[in-house]
Amino acid sequence: MTADLEKMLSPASIAIVGASEDANKLGGRPLKFLQDKGYAGTIYPINPKHREIGGLACYPDIDALPEAADLAIVALPAKFVVEAVERLGAKGVPAAVVFSSGFGEMGEAGKAEEARLAEVARAGGVRICGPNGLGLINAFEGVMATFTQYGYGDVPAGPVGFVTQSGSFGTAIS
Repeated sequence: MTADLEKMLSPASIAIVGASEDANKLGGRPLKFLQDKGYAGTIYPINPKHREIGGLACYPDIDALPEAADLAIVALPAKFVVEAVERLGAKGVPAAVVFSSGFGEMGEAGKAEEARLAEVARAGGVRICGPNGLGLINAFEGVMATFTQYGYGDVPAGPVGFVTQSGSFGTAIS
């Protein structure tokens, strides 16, 4: 478990599933933040509509990646998330941050889909942060697996780390 969490919190490579060239979109912010904050690892944007995003080669799908990334950021509509996590597991990606909403917070059907997501993630060996979350930040290494506006400001590394269920609270005290 520790190795999987290390890949999530300190990844040497990050795939962005649903990457966008528009930094105002959910799939565009993480790429902008990673580049702006000096993330030193490899970034793999994934979007079948583009050949390049942010000066990086863009891949049409998860299977086309040249290697398994340590972490995947999933910025897709909920109806595509389970399949994406299944493909990530098949590719050997050990961790994923899932921004997408439309799961347990949407009632019984959403709860069933979230249970299916958990089942697919477990079967594929993919640790999940989310769904319906703001992601995570490792300011020491420029890991900006988030879409929150907090990433637009100064994100200094500091002596305190914290985990919060509330994204609003986390952003406010940062």
